[in-house]
Formats: sequence, structure tokens, C-alpha cells
Amino acid sequence: MNCTILRFQAKCGHIRHAGFFFTGEKDKVQCFACSGCLGNWEEGDDPWKEHAKWFPECEFLHHKKSSDEIQEYIQNYGGFVKVMGKHFTTPLIKRILPTETGGPIPNIFEDEGARLDSFKTWPQEAQVDATMLAKAGLFYTGMKPAE
Repeated sequence: MNCTILRFQAKCGHIRHAGFFFTGEKDKVQCFACSGCLGNWEEGDDPWKEHAKWFPECEFLHHKKSSDEIQEYIQNYGGFVKVMGKHFTTPLIKRILPTETGGPIPNIFEDEGARLDSFKTWPQEAQVDATMLAKAGLFYTGMKPAE
């Protein structure tokens, strides 16, 4: 196993707490709330700082960090001044999203209210807000993850 993967695995807990999940592609992660993607992790990268720099409008980020913390992360970020993730992703999204119907087959969980209703049995001790998950397009099956 190469050193990059070992360093990435060591960061996984921190990355997860910052709202990201592993995409299965190299060391690329994606935020469950804003769909922002990050990769090419380097030694010393802080997932919260990266999240704030590239996706400062993320609802989950604002739920977990104060506006002052977010601004401090952005101001102290070296390089890429006034550049955010949306500068890279917006043109890509416009290219890949269908312009007319013909996308995925509709289902009940297309409706945010239906998704939110699925969280009625969501554990109260969960660290992630069910409303944010529903807004991100997720729904709850009531099943616990495999251990």
C-alpha cells in the first residue's frame, strides 16, 4: 500500500466529521450537503479548512462552524485567492445534467418532504441533522450500517 493511501486512511475520521464521504476514486471525497468534491490530499491538509475554502456556502459547514471560523479559514488559506469550488464545478454540472426530461426514473424520494419523513426514526443521538440529509437528497431506510 503506498504512502498516499496510508495518509488518506489516517485522515478519514477528520474527513468524515467535515461532512465528506469517500467516492471510491483515488482519495476523492464528496460533501453530503453541498456535493462539493475534494481530492489530492496532502500532508497537513485540514478537511474543515479545505471545505471552507472551496465550498464556503455549504449549509453543513455553516451548521458546524461559525462565520468567523469560516472567514478565518478562507483568509489563512495559501493560494487560489477569490477562487472557490463553484468556479470549477458549475460548468461541469451544466454539461452533464440533462436539459430535458429523460433523466432518472422518478420516485417518491424525489420530494424533499418525503425524504424528510423517512427520518422519523432517525437516532436522536446522531451527529448529523436529518433535515440537512434530506436537503442533500438522502433518505433513511431505518437500517443500521454493517459493522
